Amino acid sequence: MLASDYNEICRLAGLGNVKTLFIGENFRLNGKVEENALNLAPKNLSRETDEDLVLNIIDKVGATDGQIVFLPDDMISEYQGLALVKRF
Repeated sequence: MLASDYNEICRLAGLGNVKTLFIGENFRLNGKVEENALNLAPKNLSRETDEDLVLNIIDKVGATDGQIVFLPDDMISEYQGLALVKRF
């Protein structure tokens, strides 16, 4: 099953349920995790409390032996730069 909702991707990554994570080469997602949901930063605005959520997700997927695939941005633009295939 394919997921492309940012909150769902973050949740599945935390559960170790990601078989393959697809990321646009230049994709960035800044914000913070609050109460198991993402609080995204407005585009082109950086807040002191923000973190690199893509790096956070990559770390979680890598820690559970998920595959991470970087794609040209135009190949994943339909999914807003980030998508995954669930493990089970």
